Amino acid sequence: LGVVLMVVVALGLVMSHAFHVESSVHVDKPAAVVFAHLGSLRTWSGWIGWDTVGGVEFGGDDGKPGSYARFPTGTIELVDVQPSAIAYREKIARPPIDDRGVIELQPDPPGPNGGASGTTIRWREDGTVDTLFGGWSRLFVARRVQKHVDDALAQLQTSL
Repeated sequence: LGVVLMVVVALGLVMSHAFHVESSVHVDKPAAVVFAHLGSLRTWSGWIGWDTVGGVEFGGDDGKPGSYARFPTGTIELVDVQPSAIAYREKIARPPIDDRGVIELQPDPPGPNGGASGTTIRWREDGTVDTLFGGWSRLFVARRVQKHVDDALAQLQTSL
């Protein structure tokens, strides 16, 4: 039993602490309408499902790189804001997670009337779990983050 426990601990130490999640959804709205919901962190609480117990503090120039939302469990900061993609950095306190994400907007090809009929939203997030057993922790964190991304996209899809 002791040898098995030592092997499990050793594996947790040497396994990668990195994780990657990705998901996409299609909405029947033009990219400009979708961007209006994504370009400002103040609108995110309506669809992302943040734990806002204790409040959210917003700072920086809203909708611009450097703007942030700070809540009791962590901080998210916009790194780049373009009509086609929003990039951010997120730091979570427990478990200690540092990740970067990109939400990309891909308009549908023009329809018969010349305008795009909808938008595909693609969300990618890459991060690391900074714990002693991060190799094992990242397996659970990746599942949790994947569910969060999927749920947030579903909520965004219904709220648009």
